[in-house]
Amino acid sequence: MSRGRLQRAARWLGACLLLVSLVYLGRRFAALDWRQLAGAERPLTLILGEAVTPIYATLLAALAWGWCRQAADRQPLRLREAIAVYGRAVIAKYVPGSVLQYASRQWLGGRLGMRQAAMARASATEIALHVLFSGFVAASFIWAGGGADALGIAACALGATLSLLALRWRQSCAPLFGQALFFLGFASLVFVLAVSGHDAATAARWTGWFFAAWLAGFLVPLAPGGIGVREAILVALAGPADRGGEVLAFALLLRAVTLLGDGVFGAVAYLIRIRTR
Repeated sequence: MSRGRLQRAARWLGACLLLVSLVYLGRRFAALDWRQLAGAERPLTLILGEAVTPIYATLLAALAWGWCRQAADRQPLRLREAIAVYGRAVIAKYVPGSVLQYASRQWLGGRLGMRQAAMARASATEIALHVLFSGFVAASFIWAGGGADALGIAACALGATLSLLALRWRQSCAPLFGQALFFLGFASLVFVLAVSGHDAATAARWTGWFFAAWLAGFLVPLAPGGIGVREAILVALAGPADRGGEVLAFALLLRAVTLLGDGVFGAVAYLIRIRTR
Protein backbone atom coordinates (compact mmCIF):
# COMPACT_ATOMS: atom_id res chain seq x y z
CA MET A 1 0.00 0.00 0.00
CA SER A 2 1.33 3.44 -0.95
CA ARG A 3 2.13 6.11 1.59
CA GLY A 4 -0.77 8.27 0.40
CA ARG A 5 -3.25 5.45 0.90
CA LEU A 6 -1.90 4.77 4.37
CA GLN A 7 -2.32 8.43 5.30
CA ARG A 8 -5.90 8.47 4.00
CA ALA A 9 -6.66 5.24 5.87
CA ALA A 10 -5.23 6.73 9.07
CA ARG A 11 -7.34 9.86 8.66
CA TRP A 12 -10.51 7.84 8.06
CA LEU A 13 -9.75 5.60 11.04
CA GLY A 14 -9.15 8.63 13.23
CA ALA A 15 -12.38 10.23 12.07
CA CYS A 16 -14.32 7.04 12.85
CA LEU A 17 -12.78 6.75 16.31
CA LEU A 18 -13.52 10.39 17.02
CA LEU A 19 -17.13 9.94 15.93
CA VAL A 20 -17.54 6.82 18.07
CA SER A 21 -16.04 8.64 21.05
CA LEU A 22 -18.37 11.61 20.66
CA VAL A 23 -21.41 9.35 20.30
CA TYR A 24 -20.38 7.40 23.40
CA LEU A 25 -19.90 10.58 25.41
CA GLY A 26 -23.23 11.90 24.19
CA ARG A 27 -24.99 8.76 25.36
CA ARG A 28 -23.31 8.95 28.75
CA PHE A 29 -24.25 12.60 29.13
CA ALA A 30 -27.83 11.85 28.14
CA ALA A 31 -28.08 9.10 30.76
CA LEU A 32 -26.47 11.22 33.47
CA ASP A 33 -28.28 12.92 36.30
CA TRP A 34 -27.02 16.51 35.93
CA ARG A 35 -27.52 17.14 39.63
CA GLN A 36 -25.01 14.36 40.21
CA LEU A 37 -22.56 16.00 37.83
CA ALA A 38 -22.98 19.42 39.43
CA GLY A 39 -22.09 18.10 42.86
CA ALA A 40 -19.44 15.61 41.79
CA GLU A 41 -16.42 17.83 42.38
CA ARG A 42 -15.73 19.29 45.80
CA PRO A 43 -14.92 23.00 46.18
CA LEU A 44 -11.34 22.12 47.18
CA THR A 45 -10.85 20.20 43.92
CA LEU A 46 -12.16 23.12 41.86
CA ILE A 47 -9.87 25.55 43.69
CA LEU A 48 -6.91 23.24 43.11
CA GLY A 49 -7.86 23.03 39.44
CA GLU A 50 -7.47 26.79 39.15
CA ALA A 51 -4.18 26.68 41.06
CA VAL A 52 -2.54 23.92 39.00
CA THR A 53 -3.36 25.48 35.61
CA PRO A 54 -0.40 27.90 35.62
CA ILE A 55 1.81 25.09 36.96
CA TYR A 56 0.83 22.92 34.01
CA ALA A 57 1.61 25.83 31.66
CA THR A 58 5.04 26.14 33.27
CA LEU A 59 5.73 22.42 32.81
CA LEU A 60 5.25 22.86 29.07
CA ALA A 61 8.48 24.87 29.11
CA ALA A 62 10.31 21.61 29.90
CA LEU A 63 9.00 20.11 26.66
CA ALA A 64 9.98 23.25 24.76
CA TRP A 65 13.49 23.15 26.20
CA GLY A 66 13.98 19.46 25.42
CA TRP A 67 12.72 19.79 21.86
CA CYS A 68 14.77 22.89 21.04
CA ARG A 69 17.96 21.50 22.57
CA GLN A 70 17.83 18.69 20.02
CA ALA A 71 16.32 20.65 17.14
CA ALA A 72 18.73 23.62 17.32
CA ASP A 73 21.80 21.44 16.99
CA ARG A 74 24.04 24.08 15.41
CA GLN A 75 23.01 27.17 17.37
CA PRO A 76 21.30 26.37 20.71
CA LEU A 77 18.44 28.71 21.53
CA ARG A 78 17.84 30.43 24.82
CA LEU A 79 14.84 29.24 26.84
CA ARG A 80 12.71 32.24 25.90
CA GLU A 81 13.44 31.66 22.21
CA ALA A 82 12.53 27.99 22.61
CA ILE A 83 9.24 28.94 24.25
CA ALA A 84 8.52 31.47 21.49
CA VAL A 85 8.81 28.70 18.86
CA TYR A 86 7.29 25.79 20.75
CA GLY A 87 4.58 27.72 22.59
CA ARG A 88 3.02 29.27 19.51
CA ALA A 89 2.88 25.84 17.88
CA VAL A 90 1.12 24.36 20.92
CA ILE A 91 -2.03 26.30 20.06
CA ALA A 92 -2.07 24.65 16.62
CA LYS A 93 -2.67 21.19 18.10
CA TYR A 94 -6.32 22.16 18.58
CA VAL A 95 -6.73 22.34 14.80
CA PRO A 96 -8.11 19.00 13.51
CA GLY A 97 -5.44 16.84 11.95
CA SER A 98 -2.91 16.64 14.81
CA VAL A 99 -0.05 17.63 12.51
CA LEU A 100 -0.29 21.40 12.27
CA GLN A 101 1.59 21.89 15.54
CA TYR A 102 4.61 20.08 14.08
CA ALA A 103 4.36 21.92 10.78
CA SER A 104 4.21 25.20 12.73
CA ARG A 105 7.43 24.35 14.54
CA GLN A 106 9.15 23.63 11.24
CA TRP A 107 8.09 27.01 9.88
CA LEU A 108 8.76 29.07 13.02
CA GLY A 109 12.09 27.36 13.68
CA GLY A 110 13.15 27.76 10.07
CA ARG A 111 12.74 31.52 10.42
CA LEU A 112 15.34 31.39 13.18
CA GLY A 113 17.79 29.41 11.05
CA MET A 114 17.07 25.97 12.51
CA ARG A 115 17.60 23.04 10.15
CA GLN A 116 14.45 21.28 8.93
CA ALA A 117 15.97 17.81 9.28
CA ALA A 118 17.05 18.44 12.87
CA MET A 119 13.61 19.77 13.82
CA ALA A 120 11.92 16.76 12.21
CA ARG A 121 14.16 14.39 14.19
CA ALA A 122 13.40 16.28 17.39
CA SER A 123 9.65 16.03 16.77
CA ALA A 124 9.93 12.30 16.02
CA THR A 125 11.88 11.83 19.25
CA GLU A 126 9.25 13.79 21.16
CA ILE A 127 6.41 11.66 19.77
CA ALA A 128 8.19 8.45 20.73
CA LEU A 129 8.92 9.74 24.24
CA HIS A 130 5.33 10.93 24.65
CA VAL A 131 4.13 7.38 23.99
CA LEU A 132 6.79 5.84 26.23
CA PHE A 133 6.38 8.12 29.23
CA SER A 134 2.57 8.40 29.16
CA GLY A 135 2.26 4.62 28.89
CA PHE A 136 4.72 4.11 31.72
CA VAL A 137 2.97 6.63 33.97
CA ALA A 138 -0.43 5.04 33.22
CA ALA A 139 0.81 1.54 34.03
CA SER A 140 2.59 2.69 37.20
CA PHE A 141 -0.42 4.49 38.68
CA ILE A 142 -2.88 1.76 37.74
CA TRP A 143 -0.52 -0.73 39.39
CA ALA A 144 -0.21 1.51 42.44
CA GLY A 145 -3.98 1.83 42.65
CA GLY A 146 -4.19 -1.93 42.83
CA GLY A 147 -2.03 -1.96 45.95
CA ALA A 148 1.44 -2.43 44.48
CA ASP A 149 4.48 -1.64 46.55
CA ALA A 150 5.68 1.94 45.96
CA LEU A 151 9.27 0.72 46.20
CA GLY A 152 8.69 -1.55 43.22
CA ILE A 153 7.31 1.33 41.18
CA ALA A 154 10.31 3.49 42.06
CA ALA A 155 12.65 0.68 41.04
CA CYS A 156 10.87 0.30 37.70
CA ALA A 157 11.05 4.04 37.12
CA LEU A 158 14.78 4.06 37.89
CA GLY A 159 15.38 1.08 35.63
CA ALA A 160 13.48 2.67 32.75
CA THR A 161 15.40 5.92 33.14
CA LEU A 162 18.77 4.17 33.17
CA SER A 163 17.78 2.11 30.14
CA LEU A 164 16.90 5.25 28.23
CA LEU A 165 20.13 6.93 29.22
CA ALA A 166 21.99 3.93 27.88
CA LEU A 167 20.65 4.69 24.41
CA ARG A 168 23.11 7.64 24.21
CA TRP A 169 21.08 10.26 22.46
CA ARG A 170 22.83 11.73 19.45
CA GLN A 171 22.47 15.33 20.54
CA SER A 172 22.02 15.23 24.30
CA CYS A 173 19.81 13.88 27.04
CA ALA A 174 17.77 17.09 27.00
CA PRO A 175 14.69 15.53 25.30
CA LEU A 176 14.67 12.73 27.87
CA PHE A 177 15.01 15.03 30.86
CA GLY A 178 12.44 17.48 29.50
CA GLN A 179 9.89 14.72 28.98
CA ALA A 180 10.62 13.16 32.38
CA LEU A 181 10.17 16.50 34.13
CA PHE A 182 6.94 17.24 32.28
CA PHE A 183 5.28 13.87 32.86
CA LEU A 184 6.43 13.66 36.47
CA GLY A 185 4.97 17.09 37.17
CA PHE A 186 1.83 16.47 35.10
CA ALA A 187 1.16 13.15 36.86
CA SER A 188 1.62 14.84 40.24
CA LEU A 189 -0.94 17.52 39.35
CA VAL A 190 -3.49 14.96 38.17
CA PHE A 191 -2.99 12.87 41.31
CA VAL A 192 -3.37 15.92 43.57
CA LEU A 193 -6.66 16.80 41.89
CA ALA A 194 -7.90 13.21 42.21
CA VAL A 195 -6.80 12.70 45.82
CA SER A 196 -8.47 15.94 46.92
CA GLY A 197 -11.84 14.20 46.62
CA HIS A 198 -11.02 10.50 46.95
CA ASP A 199 -8.78 8.06 48.79
CA ALA A 200 -5.20 7.50 47.60
CA ALA A 201 -5.88 4.15 45.91
CA THR A 202 -8.79 5.55 43.90
CA ALA A 203 -6.80 8.66 43.02
CA ALA A 204 -3.92 6.50 41.76
CA ARG A 205 -6.25 4.44 39.57
CA TRP A 206 -7.93 7.55 38.17
CA THR A 207 -4.52 9.06 37.41
CA GLY A 208 -3.50 5.90 35.58
CA TRP A 209 -6.76 5.86 33.65
CA PHE A 210 -6.28 9.49 32.68
CA PHE A 211 -2.82 8.91 31.20
CA ALA A 212 -4.04 5.84 29.33
CA ALA A 213 -6.80 8.06 27.91
CA TRP A 214 -4.28 10.85 27.25
CA LEU A 215 -2.17 8.42 25.22
CA ALA A 216 -5.20 7.28 23.22
CA GLY A 217 -6.16 10.88 22.47
CA PHE A 218 -2.60 11.65 21.43
CA LEU A 219 -2.41 8.74 19.01
CA VAL A 220 -5.79 9.24 17.32
CA PRO A 221 -5.45 11.51 14.27
CA LEU A 222 -8.02 14.22 13.56
CA ALA A 223 -8.93 14.59 17.27
CA PRO A 224 -7.75 18.14 18.07
CA GLY A 225 -5.88 17.95 21.36
CA GLY A 226 -7.47 14.54 21.95
CA ILE A 227 -10.84 16.22 22.57
CA GLY A 228 -13.62 13.67 22.83
CA VAL A 229 -11.38 10.61 22.59
CA ARG A 230 -9.60 11.28 25.88
CA GLU A 231 -12.80 11.87 27.79
CA ALA A 232 -14.55 8.85 26.26
CA ILE A 233 -11.67 6.50 27.11
CA LEU A 234 -11.46 7.84 30.66
CA VAL A 235 -15.19 7.36 31.25
CA ALA A 236 -15.10 3.89 29.69
CA LEU A 237 -12.17 2.80 31.88
CA ALA A 238 -13.99 3.99 34.99
CA GLY A 239 -16.47 1.19 34.53
CA PRO A 240 -19.41 1.35 36.98
CA ALA A 241 -22.23 3.65 35.82
CA ASP A 242 -22.95 4.87 39.34
CA ARG A 243 -19.59 6.73 39.31
CA GLY A 244 -20.22 8.27 35.92
CA GLY A 245 -20.90 11.72 37.32
CA GLU A 246 -17.65 11.81 39.27
CA VAL A 247 -15.52 10.55 36.39
CA LEU A 248 -17.12 12.92 33.88
CA ALA A 249 -16.58 15.85 36.22
CA PHE A 250 -12.96 14.78 36.69
CA ALA A 251 -12.47 14.48 32.92
CA LEU A 252 -13.99 17.91 32.26
CA LEU A 253 -11.90 19.50 35.00
CA LEU A 254 -8.69 18.08 33.52
CA ARG A 255 -9.76 19.21 30.06
CA ALA A 256 -10.22 22.73 31.39
CA VAL A 257 -6.81 22.64 33.11
CA THR A 258 -4.95 21.47 30.00
CA LEU A 259 -6.88 23.71 27.61
CA LEU A 260 -6.32 26.83 29.70
CA GLY A 261 -2.73 25.83 30.42
CA ASP A 262 -1.98 25.47 26.71
CA GLY A 263 -3.63 28.84 26.14
CA VAL A 264 -1.56 30.53 28.83
CA PHE A 265 1.66 29.00 27.49
CA GLY A 266 0.80 30.04 23.95
CA ALA A 267 -0.01 33.59 25.08
CA VAL A 268 3.34 33.82 26.88
CA ALA A 269 5.08 32.62 23.73
CA TYR A 270 3.40 35.33 21.67
CA LEU A 271 4.33 37.99 24.24
CA ILE A 272 7.95 36.84 24.17
CA ARG A 273 7.96 37.04 20.39
CA ILE A 274 6.49 40.55 20.43
CA ARG A 275 9.02 41.79 23.01
CA THR A 276 12.02 40.31 21.15
CA ARG A 277 10.96 41.30 17.63
